[in-house]
Amino acid sequence: QCGKLKCCLNYELDSYLDALKSIPKPEIKLYTEKGTAVCQKTDIFKGHLWYAYEGEWMNWHKITKDQANEIIALNKKKQKIASLEEY
Repeated sequence: QCGKLKCCLNYELDSYLDALKSIPKPEIKLYTEKGTAVCQKTDIFKGHLWYAYEGEWMNWHKITKDQANEIIALNKKKQKIASLEEY
């Protein structure tokens, strides 16, 4: 209402920081049997991430932050899912 963007951004900063805590970092790749997937887009408030396989940049696959975190946990154990499409 005051028309000062900095004021609004400072007021909302805590909301953004809280939402980012559970979102995987975009530089973390997902390893599947089909190939390596790279994060293309993130919606922190809806909890969605879009990944594309390397070499298939036009085909994005939407998954939830929880699914991404599960795949990352499996990858840390040297396990892979079949593909993002089947997950």
